[in-house]
Amino acid sequence: MANALVLEGRWEEVREQAERAAKCAPGGAVRLTIEPLDGAAARLDTRDHFYRTATRSEWLNAFDAIGRMFPDLPVLPDAAYDRETIYEGRA
Repeated sequence: MANALVLEGRWEEVREQAERAAKCAPGGAVRLTIEPLDGAAARLDTRDHFYRTATRSEWLNAFDAIGRMFPDLPVLPDAAYDRETIYEGRA
């Protein structure tokens, strides 16, 4: 990876560094890898995430909320979920 730039610090510091770096290469592609420093990795691994702890009701509420964000999308008919429809045209 030529000309790699490593940004370290707190989120605000990294954001400021990234904004300065972006001015040097506007429109350039980047790869972002987040590696927690100072023992933060252990805290991230044990954190309870929604996808691990949510109940069925919480998932349904979350999906309903997402659906409300896109009110103009059509409702799919039940046939859209049939195996034959999903794999239509495949042998």
